[in-house]
Amino acid sequence: MTSSTSIVRPSNSMRRFIDVKTPMRDGVHLSSDIVLPSGEGPFPAILMRTPYDNSQPNYLAFGRYFAQRGFAFIVQDVRGRGDSDGEWIPFMNEMSDGYDTVEWIAAQPWCTGKVGMMGGSYAAHVQWMAAKTNPPHLAALSSTASPGRWLEDGLPYRNGILSLELFAWFYLTHGRSMQSSIAAYEGVGDDPLGMNWAQILRQLPLSKLDELTGFYSPMWHEWLGKPDLSDYWYQVRMDDAFSKINLPTLHITGWFDDCMISTIFNYEQMLAQSPATNDQYVVIGPWDHHGTREPQRKLYGEDFGDDAVADVLDLQNRFFDRYLKDGEVFEQSKVNLFVLGENRWRSQGSWTLSNANMTPFYLDATANAKTLEGDGILSTTFAIGTVSDTYVYYPSNPTPAWINHDEKWSPQDLRLDQRFVQIRDDVLVFTSQKLAQPLEIAGTPTATIYISSDAPDTDFYVTLCDVYPDKRSIRIAWGALRTRYRESLHEAKLMTPGEIYPVRIELAPIVNVFQAGHHIRVDIRSANFPLYDRNPNTGHTIGEDAEMKPAVQSLYHSEQYPSCILLPVVNR
Repeated sequence: MTSSTSIVRPSNSMRRFIDVKTPMRDGVHLSSDIVLPSGEGPFPAILMRTPYDNSQPNYLAFGRYFAQRGFAFIVQDVRGRGDSDGEWIPFMNEMSDGYDTVEWIAAQPWCTGKVGMMGGSYAAHVQWMAAKTNPPHLAALSSTASPGRWLEDGLPYRNGILSLELFAWFYLTHGRSMQSSIAAYEGVGDDPLGMNWAQILRQLPLSKLDELTGFYSPMWHEWLGKPDLSDYWYQVRMDDAFSKINLPTLHITGWFDDCMISTIFNYEQMLAQSPATNDQYVVIGPWDHHGTREPQRKLYGEDFGDDAVADVLDLQNRFFDRYLKDGEVFEQSKVNLFVLGENRWRSQGSWTLSNANMTPFYLDATANAKTLEGDGILSTTFAIGTVSDTYVYYPSNPTPAWINHDEKWSPQDLRLDQRFVQIRDDVLVFTSQKLAQPLEIAGTPTATIYISSDAPDTDFYVTLCDVYPDKRSIRIAWGALRTRYRESLHEAKLMTPGEIYPVRIELAPIVNVFQAGHHIRVDIRSANFPLYDRNPNTGHTIGEDAEMKPAVQSLYHSEQYPSCILLPVVNR
């Protein structure tokens, strides 16, 4: 290994090399920290590429773990971050850099020529971008919580609705090093500057947010100007690339992971298109984005039991043993799911089930579906009550996301129980009768609702809940749409105020058993703030509005306008 800046440090008989300059095709050098097992080798290699500073203790811990098991482990600062040279352009530089790094590793004398990649979130994105270029020596992927369905999964838009968490992430990763002020936003410490993120994210126009926090973000402005699904986004989408990727892949996600939609999409497309269709594995736990790497039994006020704490490092080690060392058969079912409602793991051949049928549950109300105190009904047999329900959405007082961030701002205060939202009079609530026997759903719920508004553009959210006998209303899946994209994400089309439109909203995939004595609940709302931006209801260019207008929202549920949610009900 040649590098004038390399330092060899013994670590439990392992060898560690720091800041090894890895050349890219354009002459830029990226910084790689490398941990090798004891002995001469050569060894199969595992690569992780990160924008979060490769010197962090957790990366060294990964290196020790895998080196003790006979793998070379490389963690690299991506271009423009940490000790790597070049310009930091989030998400957009990862194809050729991934290819060049894989091939550089494979050419080292300590490597067998087999390279796998692992990592979560951004470190999963870089895997798919590298795979898109087909490096000859890339042999396997372990992709955790991966983005992928850009503009559909919440990065940076959820069907036209902008993620405000993305802005906080741009702040976190601005420049070459991590920005500490993000600690207050993430709820893990005090902001040394006293910045109030709850108030910052209320500021309009969105194009001025970076000025308020003391930095200029070119990507924030660029992405604000690209809300349509265009060729720009196909640079980082996979869509037609899966058929050319012949790689065994371990897909890991959680039912409450922000990137779950994309992770399952990648898995499904690899099954359908990849030559490696027989070497695809998926694990879905009761985890959020962070929990996919550090599983916990409790999440947002709910206890999923000891089984929720899976050993994901051991899982990945066994996967790489099989595909990088030509080891024994990977003793893992192709699909491992944590079934919500039963709180247990289940192995099966497919994450959806062949005996699941899309069953309509119709939205109705005898008089008024507003709030938990209303009489909104969810039923498989459509009974005509009122023709419609109406509420007013005020962007100045938006429906909160999970908690009221004006009062609290910490992940430990998040709650899956949605009653605090469902008591608001800008939320319509539809609840089934008490179930006489368990009802399982396994698949992707889809809502078709008939709506009108006095605004030319507005937002609608559909949230699916499991209501427990103690009244907890546990969110298990949700979906959303900005109405200007009701026909296509490729082109915005404003509504005619007062006209009735059918709107199709796909919720996140889910496997859940509604137990006997439980209720199924669906609610309709128009904001999810501050996780996503508020629609100002003006129809103006996204991100440029400084004004907000209330919108009168109507949901129709009649024989002529049969608003419903299709649930993938399993025949048990």
